[in-house]
Amino acid sequence: MDIVVNVIDQNDNKPVFTQDTFLGEVPEASPNGFEVITVTATDADQPNSDNSDIRYRILSQDPLLPSDYLFVINPVTGVIRVNAGGLDREKYPKYTLVVQAADMIGEGLTGTSKVILTVTDSNDNAPEFTQIS
Repeated sequence: MDIVVNVIDQNDNKPVFTQDTFLGEVPEASPNGFEVITVTATDADQPNSDNSDIRYRILSQDPLLPSDYLFVINPVTGVIRVNAGGLDREKYPKYTLVVQAADMIGEGLTGTSKVILTVTDSNDNAPEFTQIS
């Protein structure tokens, strides 16, 4: 007699980002909706199941100026976009985001990664004389 045993996947693997730290650049004159970078994570659980269905979110942004939500992430694709105006390389030349990937459609096991965004210069400052006359 043959006995067939089907092993059912359990959610025993957390999402793992493809990089520990993602590095990107964003021009200081970027409009809302400008695509900055895409983060990706994988999950070793059974493909095409809730156990491997990953959702992304931004946990923190440093600095929080000029806006708390300067960047937004698409929860399904991992694409990070500019969400507000105010990028200014002279004031805030770099942003660090902590991004989370969670399986079970965002409600399961989690993994995190850093995203370091360097603000690149745009021609937004007129020349100034060092002396009045």
